[in-house]
Amino acid sequence: MLWILLVGCVPPGPLALAPLRSDDPSVIADVVVDGSVAEGWSLEASLVLRNPSDSQRRRIDLSETALRVDGRPWEPCRHAADSDTLRQIVLLAPGEEKARTLKCVDVPPPRETLSLRVSATHASSGAGVAVLEYSRVDP
Repeated sequence: MLWILLVGCVPPGPLALAPLRSDDPSVIADVVVDGSVAEGWSLEASLVLRNPSDSQRRRIDLSETALRVDGRPWEPCRHAADSDTLRQIVLLAPGEEKARTLKCVDVPPPRETLSLRVSATHASSGAGVAVLEYSRVDP
């Protein structure tokens, strides 16, 4: 009920988001949050994934993506029903680049900020994440 009261004044339609910062320049995303209170909100991110390494393979697992809206705790991305699960794990050879689209549903609309956390590891170094932060831009 509180969530509905908080977003009740958010206008329907796409919300403009501008990149603030990224701790990993090899993961780039243009992000759009779209919807309405009546229909629900979803996120679509057009990702460019790069492996700048000369010698190590890189694994990016979009199925483990998490979202943080307006400083709330991290929540897993609820992937859209039409998501291609085979394309959610991306293996990149040294110097390779690939594009992917990530869709998450049931996303609270950001009033100020939205962050994405993506699992991005190198073959030899183990766990790693890329965190991308965005701020809402009012038209």
